[in-house]
Order: sequence, then C-alpha cells, then structure tokens
Amino acid sequence: MEQALRSLGLWNDGVRMARYRRDLWEGRAEQELVVGYGTALSLAVSGDSLCRLPLQLPFASGDALVVRRDYVQHPRLQALLIQLHRRYLPMVRNHAEVDFDPVFLARVGL
Repeated sequence: MEQALRSLGLWNDGVRMARYRRDLWEGRAEQELVVGYGTALSLAVSGDSLCRLPLQLPFASGDALVVRRDYVQHPRLQALLIQLHRRYLPMVRNHAEVDFDPVFLARVGL
C-alpha cells in the first residue's frame, strides 16, 4: 500500500494511525487533508465526508468470512451468506470494482 501511494506522490509520513476512529480523525490532519485508500464499503459508511479521487490503485482488496469446516453446510451460515449477498448487491450494481467470488455465489446457490 505504502509503495503504491508513494509512487503516486500521495504518501505522508507525518500522519500515522494505529486504528482509524472517526471521532479522533475527522477534520484533523497536518494540512487539513488526508489521502488514504478505501473500498466501496468504507465510502458507503462514510456518508458525505469522503471524496473519491479519480485514481486506479495497483492492487485489489477484499473481505473474507472464515468459518470452521464443520459449519459450511449449516443453515444459519447459508442464511447469513444469502443475507450478505442481498445487502451487498446494490453496491455491486453501483461500483464496477465490486464483485462476488464465483465460489461464494455457487455456495449460496446464486
């Protein structure tokens, strides 16, 4: 991540965060501007406080749900996966870079 942002001239060694907390960081920065990376999920939860830059970063990120093998066929897990699919579907439609893993879709029968 650091290398990618440095190559774009967007790295700032002066602002280090161990963990982001909105109440501690929103509106506060060395130069009143912080550039960082986010995902469609982080943009969705930020409201109007973040602005997407017209950049394509040279990496991909994602989220994973890890469960014990014993629970792979459990009805509650299947219900959770279907619910996640329903909740994320609008994001997939609105953000070309968001998609579902084909293995995930096959697992929930979609």
